[in-house]
Amino acid sequence: MKRRQLRHGEEGAALLELALVMPVFLLVIFGILQCTLALFAYCNISYASHAAVRYASLYSSSSIAPATSTSVRKIVNPFVWCAPANAITVTTTWSPSNSIGSTVQVQVQVNLPLAIPFSDVQGFAIQSVAKRLIVR
Repeated sequence: MKRRQLRHGEEGAALLELALVMPVFLLVIFGILQCTLALFAYCNISYASHAAVRYASLYSSSSIAPATSTSVRKIVNPFVWCAPANAITVTTTWSPSNSIGSTVQVQVQVNLPLAIPFSDVQGFAIQSVAKRLIVR
């Protein structure tokens, strides 16, 4: 088998092409990974808000252990492990009160940090809101 003969001056062409293409390639790969992680975080946050609003709608003020903002937050925390604990905001609103026939709304917001090289973007907020009628 013969080796391909390089023309004079082509010795470093492949290295130069790699140096030009590699940063763009890595930026695209990290961007795809961050978008995937953000989508995964949104799915977790959405599920957490729905589980929390279901809990709050089942445990009204007339139940043995009525739902409070603290207990609703305890329902959300295990689902939102994709972000630091200080980046999670859970807002529970009962309208007009925590009684049967009223509505409850749970809003979960997470400030998700980004890890994209060569970028000065620090992160962005993802939120999900769920609303339900209190039934018992």
